[in-house]
Amino acid sequence: MKTALRYRLFRAGKMPAELRQATAGSTVLAAEGISVKESVRGLRLPRARVSTGSSLRVGSLVVAPGRLLAAIGSRKILDTGHQDASAPRATLACAADGLRLKLDIADIVDGGVGSLEVHYRLALDAAALGALPATGTGVALTDAEALLTPWHRSRAA
Repeated sequence: MKTALRYRLFRAGKMPAELRQATAGSTVLAAEGISVKESVRGLRLPRARVSTGSSLRVGSLVVAPGRLLAAIGSRKILDTGHQDASAPRATLACAADGLRLKLDIADIVDGGVGSLEVHYRLALDAAALGALPATGTGVALTDAEALLTPWHRSRAA
């Protein structure tokens, strides 16, 4: 698996301790330094407006039987093993080219508008795809605010 340049140079996107502990058991896939692409459409936040935009980040992913954990940088954003009914929801899609999370900004920020897609870009083999939840599954995010970090700095165009 090819890792992101920022990971190879600076070790950005190292696996957080919570994900590393999850790899102690039986895992199907554990990867760090994955290139993560965030794409937004029609984003409106307080002090930020973006019609379309994308941001490249670095993250990590752990796929275990019956559990999926994902992080961007050092912040865990997804843990399907610990569902919280009040947490923002995202739709999970799994394919050979990686894992995609799609969510509505209004679920994360009050008064926010738009949509966000997060694509963990890595090749998934048949064993990893079989261990992942079915495509179109709704999952609860543990730290959805971490996804909006690059967009809070945006200025109105």
